Amino acid sequence: MSGWTDSSKDFLQSQSITIFGREPVVSSSSKSYIKLGWVRRIRDAEPLDTGESIKRYVRFQIFCLLGSTLFTYKSAAYAHAKYLPLLRDFERIHTYSWGSAYLAHLYMALCRASRRRWMVLLICCLFGHRSNCRVLCQYQDSPFHQLRYQLP
Repeated sequence: MSGWTDSSKDFLQSQSITIFGREPVVSSSSKSYIKLGWVRRIRDAEPLDTGESIKRYVRFQIFCLLGSTLFTYKSAAYAHAKYLPLLRDFERIHTYSWGSAYLAHLYMALCRASRRRWMVLLICCLFGHRSNCRVLCQYQDSPFHQLRYQLP
């Protein structure tokens, strides 16, 4: 999920109450992150006696999965509140393109974590040194192990 998201306290509380039925416990350093420990505690205490409580339990589980496995940042202890609206319409969750969203997130994380030269080297590894990529063509005759010294 990219683009503008409302990170105000009112948005976070209203979305959390809509999705989880409770006010969230948020990160002390950034009010846009919900503590996954809190989500797990209320998920485990959720009675599974009605259809709505089962849906709420599944929402808890999906939110934990999004924050701790798929879309992690620096810590798997918090999940960004921007994923809450994705869980609002329970009947459409299965139609979202989770795979492409994960790949986009992974690519952005790699770009943030890597210098440009290492990113190009990674692309070389993924797509093959002898590919027809315009960026890689100029390095086509270089031995693979020397590429990292020649890349911009």
